[in-house]
Amino acid sequence: MDYKIDSIKEKGFVLIKVYKSITADLEQSFAKEAVETAQRDDLLNYCADVRGIPNVASTLDNYSMAYENMASYGLKHESKIAILHSINDHSHNFIETVFRNAGYNCKLFTNESDAHDWLKSECASSA
Repeated sequence: MDYKIDSIKEKGFVLIKVYKSITADLEQSFAKEAVETAQRDDLLNYCADVRGIPNVASTLDNYSMAYENMASYGLKHESKIAILHSINDHSHNFIETVFRNAGYNCKLFTNESDAHDWLKSECASSA
C-alpha cells in the first residue's frame, strides 16, 4: 500500500497518509481519491500526513498538480489543506507555495495538533 485515505468526519477532514516517496503519479492518485472521498462524505478540508516521506516529484509536476490537476479533480478553493511533514524535510515547501499561488489555502505543519486545530478553525486565513 502506497497511501491510505480516510474520512475523519468527527474532525471534518480527509486524512491522506503516504507511505512511500511522492512521485507525480502517486501524487495524482492520492489527490484524486482524496477529493472524491471529500465529495462523497461532504467534507471540505484535507490533512496530508507525509512525515518521513519526501516529495521527489519535479517542480513542473508539482506546478501542474496545483494549476491543472486539482481543478480537474474538483478541489474547492474554499478547502484548507494541511501538510504534516517532518521538521527537517523541506521537499514539500514548493507544494505549499504553488498551491497558495493557485488560490488554495495550504499550510505546512510539523505538529499534528496544530494542523488539526487549523483545519477546524473558522478562519480561512493561511496565517
